[in-house]
Amino acid sequence: MDMRRRWGYPILRLFIDTCVLILIVSLSSFLKNHGLEINGCPTLTFHRPFFDLDQNEIFFNGLTDWKGIMMGLISGSGSFTRYLADGALPEQFMEVLSEKIARHAFRNLDEKSIEERSVGWVNVMDMFDNRFAGLEFLKEPYIAMSLRIDERKIPSTALKQYCLEAEEKIKKDENLEYLPKRRRSDIKEGVRLRLLKRAIPVTRCYDMIWNYSTGLVIFGCTTNRLCDEFVEFFLQTFDIQLQAICPYTLASRFLEKEGASPDLLDGLGPSDLSEEK
Repeated sequence: MDMRRRWGYPILRLFIDTCVLILIVSLSSFLKNHGLEINGCPTLTFHRPFFDLDQNEIFFNGLTDWKGIMMGLISGSGSFTRYLADGALPEQFMEVLSEKIARHAFRNLDEKSIEERSVGWVNVMDMFDNRFAGLEFLKEPYIAMSLRIDERKIPSTALKQYCLEAEEKIKKDENLEYLPKRRRSDIKEGVRLRLLKRAIPVTRCYDMIWNYSTGLVIFGCTTNRLCDEFVEFFLQTFDIQLQAICPYTLASRFLEKEGASPDLLDGLGPSDLSEEK
């Protein structure tokens, strides 16, 4: 029994390490053949990103030389959602592009205002640049920007504490033992607005890259709520509706390219892979 314990674990560990090494070598060879590389760790480095729908590969040629700095969507690991712009570009698209973006550029929250949220476009290389004076967003046929979202939030515990303090002060000043529900609601709203002006906004940025020649859009987020907000904001900015890319969408495009009807997909059903042949 001791011999099994003594030699069994090292042999098992050696077997596992060998399998992992074989898997890494095989994966590295596969990725290099597809323009990707593993730099000594599981993190992937993309050499030619931008998803081409026909070949399902990644092409970002020309984007990485933007001021010599790589964008957040490329430089680090992350998740993203793919979309396809419906229909053709509007007339005089390039002529009014700068005006549309400037109209929906990010605006800082005023310290004296009670606004809780601000959403808009910023320079993909600089989250504090919302002017786009040099058309930094354009590198034909790509448009690259970041969707910046600033949001003020008041911790619930802090709001409750300040409300209780305000209620006690009013009861003491007015010699009251009890405050009606509506009065307490008004006090809470007043306290919330007062604290809101003192709250520091939390900033989040999500990169967006759009190949307007193919209609492909990549958004650096997978959260449903934020993705829905992005689609709506994209529509407000460019008057173009986005369609999320899924396996059904890819299959439909493939059938159309081959001259077949996408209606063939309607008869498909899920396969039971666990069923014995």
